[in-house]
Amino acid sequence: MPMINVRLIEGVFDDSQKREMIEKLTDAMVEIEGENMRGVTWVLIDEVKSGRAQAGLLIHEGQLTYESHGLHNVVDLGEWWLLETGLPLPLGINVARRDLGDDMLHDLSEVLRASIAAGLESREEALSYALQYGRGLDRRLADRFVGMYVNRLTEDYGDEGREAVGELLRRGEQIGAFEQPVRVDFVS
Repeated sequence: MPMINVRLIEGVFDDSQKREMIEKLTDAMVEIEGENMRGVTWVLIDEVKSGRAQAGLLIHEGQLTYESHGLHNVVDLGEWWLLETGLPLPLGINVARRDLGDDMLHDLSEVLRASIAAGLESREEALSYALQYGRGLDRRLADRFVGMYVNRLTEDYGDEGREAVGELLRRGEQIGAFEQPVRVDFVS
């Protein structure tokens, strides 16, 4: 899912111009990757700090830097989920077509696991590489951010992680988030 973060100078663009910007950025993704990108492209425009929005969802490094922008935490969804379910919050998943076959899916899973393990074993080198994409994070904050998302649970989240994915999907089904139930086959 492409996510485009747009930071604007406050007060320069009106709502109509912002809508047009969102539409054109989404159209650009569709032109590059095809119509299937239209429903999954997110364009985020920073509006909370200006006071035009009362709240916003902070993701990525914003979880660590919001206070330096004069913002405050209303609810940490990771903490809420843990207190609500006792489970880790599922943040992302790799998917592959079932028709690739069990052997190919297993091989793919092993390649991903080995890549994650290599990053964990060479953390300093991997962090130095990642810093070029760190959007202004210093090394200390970047290390903290990476540690939040690249850890042993990333390599294999085990039974607890599988239960968390199941619970998230169950709750999504309860509120009608899916047109039909989602079937997940875990590969290891």
